[in-house]
Amino acid sequence: MGFLTVFFITMIPFMIVSSASILSDFSVESNKSMIQGIRISFERLAQLLGPLWGANMLHSPALIFIFPAILLLINLIMIILSWKWLDGSQFQLGTIY
Repeated sequence: MGFLTVFFITMIPFMIVSSASILSDFSVESNKSMIQGIRISFERLAQLLGPLWGANMLHSPALIFIFPAILLLINLIMIILSWKWLDGSQFQLGTIY
């Protein structure tokens, strides 16, 4: 349980910042504000529903960490599989050279 807590504390900020910058870099200029608005809306929804969900799961602490751990694992796998695409020198305005 302690490992998962440390893992969440260290990884979640990187996932949020990286998703924001990737969305910003690879979205078309005309849709950039709409895409960022949708991203922020889902972040705010998570901030509202997270404590409600967490309070319901207090009787079984392992359940609190299972779903975020699965999502972080999926996110980590996607980052590892797309690592060669994350080199920004290959991209300019969403096209590959």
